[in-house]
Amino acid sequence: VLNIYPTFAGMLGGKMLDISGRCMQFNDLTTHVKCRFGEDNSLVTYGYKINSMKARCSVPRMSVRGWISVEMSVNNRPYSHTTKILIVHPGRVSKGEKLHLPYMGKGQGWNETATTQLSLHWNSTLLTDNEYANVNISLMGYKEDNNGITWANLRSIGTVRASSGQFTFQTNDINCIGSVCDEYEIGIVMAELQDIKQAKFYRFIVSKVITLGFFVNNAMVMNLGENWPSQKCKTWYDQDRQDMSWLNNVVRCPCTLVQALSDVGNFHADFGCYLYDNRTTKCRYHEGSVHCVRSVHPSQTGAGNQCCYDAGGNLRYSSDSFQGSTPDRSHAAGAYPYGKTGLVPDMSHWVKDVVTFYQCCLWNDYRKCDYYMDQRSTRDCKGYNPPTPAMLFGQGHIETFDGMHQRMCGHGDFLLMKTTLPDTSVVTVQGRFYENVFPKIVGETGNTSVMLTNVGIRVVLGGSTETVEIRLKLPTADRSARKIDVLVNQQYHFFDNKQSYWQDFKSFIVANTDETGMESNFTVILQDGLAIQVADCDRTLCVVVIAPPSLQGKVQGLLGNFNGNATDDLLNVNYTVAAQIDNNSLDELTLYQLFKYPWAAQKDESVLPMYVDPSYNPPICSIEQPKRPPLQECHNNKPCMFDYRATGDKEIAMKTKSMSMRIHELRRFLAPVRTCGLLNVPKSIKSNTNYSLGQTVTIESCRQGHLQGDDKTYRCSPTGENTQTWSPSVNAKCSETVDEADTGMIIGIVVAVVIAVVVFVVIVVLIKTFRRSRSYDTGKGQYRSPSNPVTDENVEYSASYSRSHKPTRVPTDEGKK
Repeated sequence: VLNIYPTFAGMLGGKMLDISGRCMQFNDLTTHVKCRFGEDNSLVTYGYKINSMKARCSVPRMSVRGWISVEMSVNNRPYSHTTKILIVHPGRVSKGEKLHLPYMGKGQGWNETATTQLSLHWNSTLLTDNEYANVNISLMGYKEDNNGITWANLRSIGTVRASSGQFTFQTNDINCIGSVCDEYEIGIVMAELQDIKQAKFYRFIVSKVITLGFFVNNAMVMNLGENWPSQKCKTWYDQDRQDMSWLNNVVRCPCTLVQALSDVGNFHADFGCYLYDNRTTKCRYHEGSVHCVRSVHPSQTGAGNQCCYDAGGNLRYSSDSFQGSTPDRSHAAGAYPYGKTGLVPDMSHWVKDVVTFYQCCLWNDYRKCDYYMDQRSTRDCKGYNPPTPAMLFGQGHIETFDGMHQRMCGHGDFLLMKTTLPDTSVVTVQGRFYENVFPKIVGETGNTSVMLTNVGIRVVLGGSTETVEIRLKLPTADRSARKIDVLVNQQYHFFDNKQSYWQDFKSFIVANTDETGMESNFTVILQDGLAIQVADCDRTLCVVVIAPPSLQGKVQGLLGNFNGNATDDLLNVNYTVAAQIDNNSLDELTLYQLFKYPWAAQKDESVLPMYVDPSYNPPICSIEQPKRPPLQECHNNKPCMFDYRATGDKEIAMKTKSMSMRIHELRRFLAPVRTCGLLNVPKSIKSNTNYSLGQTVTIESCRQGHLQGDDKTYRCSPTGENTQTWSPSVNAKCSETVDEADTGMIIGIVVAVVIAVVVFVVIVVLIKTFRRSRSYDTGKGQYRSPSNPVTDENVEYSASYSRSHKPTRVPTDEGKK
């Protein structure tokens, strides 16, 4: 087994790894060290020996993310020692560890086309402490085609001392030549040390992904003219529209912001437009939005979705704004197995979705942005079906999927939920209950309640099994830096660096969703939108399970049946429904023995290590609760009142109250929204974009063309118990585009001129004839023939969008992802 440090690195490579765990001959100065990443022999770097127990290798540039193997070979012997490293999505690498490409003003921006000079900065201490070490600065291009993915060193920009930390060059000095001008549209800038032994933390550092407009501009102008971005946009449009079937498999956007925030199994925050970000530069590509989310999982074809919401919480359609919600042909996070065309994290997304946004929108002052929005139109949220929450919290409180409240009073390992996902993987979720491990009142004899301390999740698919366990750190442990321990496949995993907050495994994702830095809140995301959130809630574990509609009627365990009927959530060992039983007529012990103990985990099926056998007759179920004055702050919230009586701890009681209110809030947030969907009047300007039941929307004017139709105002009206439509039927339309109108006007003028000239000629001829008949010589009449009509060579297909809503700030590439 190898030991490496650090245990994570960015996908684009460069980081130096310290490797130990294999003995090397100390006196052998010619030792050759070779490191292989993954099982691909092309991902090999050559390092060097430091001493008999330690060597160093650099991480190569890759096209995959997640946990992969690292192996070391010495003196060309077989790879015999191995470990794993977390390869991080480029967008999650800290800005401080990247090559910085500053915007220095017009003509000096890396994502512009017409530039004069460009600058780059870096933290020299990342590379080396040697003040005489040199770095080579290169422009690396990336492309995808039918032959696969290709990285190429397009041009050497210069060589400079690493210690200088900056470099400026004239862009005319590095113009592209030949076929690369048309083949490469995106890339990165790299600063690489000439000698690996001079490297400190990085052998080379790279920039964020950039467009190559500045590099290809002169060649494009020569080949396509000044409006070459328009030509590239039109070419892309014609190719991209040949196959739009991928859009049918993209997960639909939630209709409201609260749905998007709550559906953590399908969507996560897009930090380029983040609700809780106080930066004034946020939402640069989505002005008018307050928050955007991205789909967690790629579709079967590797596509993704981005959904943005306005201050009213309404979904913003790309038909209504160039800053609306747009799906992605290539998911921003890539898609398994990665490393192939359309599936490479970040890079494929830039090739398929981002560079074309520059060509069609940003480099054209949004004049051709209709092309882009037509190909990336928002999927109507009418088809969105929200998930359903369940919760465990406080002193054994359980809220089932169907809304029944019950309380656990026995300790041990129990089945919380078991289900089968559409991909046939079997998911088992178990919980371990203990007597209150944080007793606050000294002197009280025994505990009178139980709390959740461990959650175990197992996923079985075919012959493959993966597990994750989330443990509450007990009072005897150091809780100053971390409140929860996470073990994946019985191995500790740490999430203490923002670059490692998100970790992908074969069967699930584990994400640190704690913004306090205390590792006290984790989300486990499985396939099909199933998610399990586990958090430290004031010294107890709280669990929220978000279950997709596809699991209805397919769930067993303490969290109920998930069939819409709360009365059958209590089942006894023979699966007899307890609907006819009045819970108030049964004591706690009887309820436990009849309907909770049957879900005790069996030792041979236990997910959690060191199995704790539940008792059939736990004393706590029969013990009398302490007599305490009621806590006024509970305001008759029953879980809060019980927890205060059981623990005497006001903080625990108030947290229980908060979680009790939270589950009802989640149910309200995730309730289906009745909506008529997009009021589809292409290129129109509307009074508002709230398309929910009962809302009225007026078509005020047209962004392009002229407003026509008998009705301009529409109301989303019910047509049945669960159906609705726009009333009256939509007949408003914008007659034609500006380009079409201008062309028509020009043609009309030309025709009128031609007719006038013909009439004039006829009159002249008649006069001449008449005068000749009277022997009167008039001389020759002359007229100027009509010039060719001034046509717009860019009259193109017009997409169906309302107002352009161009941004008021000069956009950069910041936050696009």
